[in-house]
Amino acid sequence: MATKRTPIKRALQTRITAEAIDAFKAWRAVGECLNPDDEGYDCGECDVCEQWWTAQNAVHSALGLRPWVWPFSEEHDPMLWKELELRSQDTGRAYNGKDY
Repeated sequence: MATKRTPIKRALQTRITAEAIDAFKAWRAVGECLNPDDEGYDCGECDVCEQWWTAQNAVHSALGLRPWVWPFSEEHDPMLWKELELRSQDTGRAYNGKDY
């Protein structure tokens, strides 16, 4: 006889930690590609591109995003993006060691 499975309702929230905010700030601070191709795309080989991908990895890991959310951008989750922007600009509030 089969049993009826009751799914566990877990919240699907991404935790925005201080590490995630710092990684987001660092990622946004990376400059433009030094050697873009004719169509304006990044070369992927210069130091700036390397820094961009390293910072993108840090943001992705800090937010605990799924592999298919790669690279993380505003189009993937506009609400999360806006929240990160707001919290990265908020410098008047002291960090108490807990997650936001």
